[in-house]
Amino acid sequence: MERSFNLFEKDVEQTHICLGFPGFAAESGGQYPLYMLNNAVGGSMSSRLFQSIREKRGMAYSVYSAPSFYRNSGYFTLYAGTGEKQAADVLKLMLDEYSEICEKGITPDELARSKNQMKTGYLLGRENTSAHSSAIGRSELMGTEYLSEEEIIRRIDAVTLDDIRAILPTVCDFSKMTAVFVGRTAENAQELEDIIRGRR
Repeated sequence: MERSFNLFEKDVEQTHICLGFPGFAAESGGQYPLYMLNNAVGGSMSSRLFQSIREKRGMAYSVYSAPSFYRNSGYFTLYAGTGEKQAADVLKLMLDEYSEICEKGITPDELARSKNQMKTGYLLGRENTSAHSSAIGRSELMGTEYLSEEEIIRRIDAVTLDDIRAILPTVCDFSKMTAVFVGRTAENAQELEDIIRGRR
């Protein structure tokens, strides 16, 4: 198997599915558009992954997406925790939902909802002393600028659908997708690998 596809056999209740895609460095032009895209993909309860896999079908204990930003690099992750017998179906759904977004982008309603949810979450987080201190410490450790509340809100509001479309070639590069599965995967190994290879 290629290094970008790995299975780890472990006797645990869930099968953990993690898909990784290229992302952006902190303070790059792609950071805030990816925040908005993430919210629509799997970053909230109204996101496509959550609604399709958990709410409509009840096929995952946990399902979400998350961006990670570092000084010179970053990545975008899709995750689901599901039963071993449902792992292949959940993987297909994750890839189908993400592929549709990669092809068509997100809707104006999704962008507006993402902005509102991100601003609300950020402002509520400002009320938490620990979260506020962690944000300051993270900026110091990474050597990035600590932004004011007004500047962060301005950057969120400034994101357009065109900005999100512009980052799709990077975060939707399936040729660079990595996949990791942890759980009782022995019986499903070949099927999971075939599904991944079929999307590259």
